[in-house]
Amino acid sequence: ACNNKELYQRFLTDLGKDFELSDQGPVSWYLGVSVKQDLTNKCTTLSQEQYVKEVLERFGMTGATPVSTLMEANTHLTSADCPPPHKVDKQFKR
Repeated sequence: ACNNKELYQRFLTDLGKDFELSDQGPVSWYLGVSVKQDLTNKCTTLSQEQYVKEVLERFGMTGATPVSTLMEANTHLTSADCPPPHKVDKQFKR
């Protein structure tokens, strides 16, 4: 999005020199993520709901009962919160 239409057109022209472009309107789905844009409130919402449903179906868990998350809301984790690599359970490694 851009407030300056001339700058936006110049950007598209320059980008089009190296890549094939097509205008398909507002994005609603991108790389498996649902995208909803509320331009009035300047808010973009990304959702992986469909992916989660597919994972639950693949593992036979569509009837599972959801539970509350045991972590406080708005908790910000850093790498310092992670266990050292030699202590990570092997089942979580790929």
